[in-house]
Amino acid sequence: MMQELRSRKVEESSAREDVHTAASGDQVSTESGGWADQLRNSVWAAEGRTRPWCRPPPCFSPSSDVEVWLNRLNDYFAANEVPQDKWVAVLKSFVSDEMYVVLAEEGPTATFNELAACLKKRYGSGESELMTWMRFARRRQCPTESLEEFADELRKLGRRAGRSDVDLRGQFISGILDQEVQASLVKADTKSFAETVRMARQFQVMQLDVEEVRRYQFAERSGSCVSCKQLDKPSSEDCQPTT
Repeated sequence: MMQELRSRKVEESSAREDVHTAASGDQVSTESGGWADQLRNSVWAAEGRTRPWCRPPPCFSPSSDVEVWLNRLNDYFAANEVPQDKWVAVLKSFVSDEMYVVLAEEGPTATFNELAACLKKRYGSGESELMTWMRFARRRQCPTESLEEFADELRKLGRRAGRSDVDLRGQFISGILDQEVQASLVKADTKSFAETVRMARQFQVMQLDVEEVRRYQFAERSGSCVSCKQLDKPSSEDCQPTT
């Protein structure tokens, strides 16, 4: 009995060394590759797992994007090889208490597809793809909306309407309120939506810096205080604007 136990420990120790060697990038021969895989699986089984673990999606709440969340959940199922008969239980374990109550109303025999449809109906956009496409085509930056906020909303609409990265880039440029930033983006000939948003922010910051420099230059030429704009008053860091 003791001899068998020692042999098993030696095998497990060798398995861990082989797994470490394979993970470090050292070359494993074709002849021993299958044996190394078997040892690796035996170690995972001894540690209570049979395959690499993939992180689950965050807990679903009413503020989540239901389409993105369901896609990430499906990725989790695939990466972890979750049996289909466990999908309903896993889905319910990844939602908030409020959402759990909503899903429970579908009944104990509800399938995964039925629960997913419930989430889409209750927390999805609730409009046809055509209507979403029309809203995407008409979307413009609001006066109180930053470039980042405009880009985020446009990205959501584009995803629901099935728009491409080129469509997103074109709609973002045409929808920007600042014509100088808009013209700069056209000249820049960006290659992706993400790059376009990043360049737009950079152009906006540069434009604000130029305006600030011009304001200081005008104040100095006119002899007014840079801070409070009063004439015949030297500029001073301690000067406070008059009220």
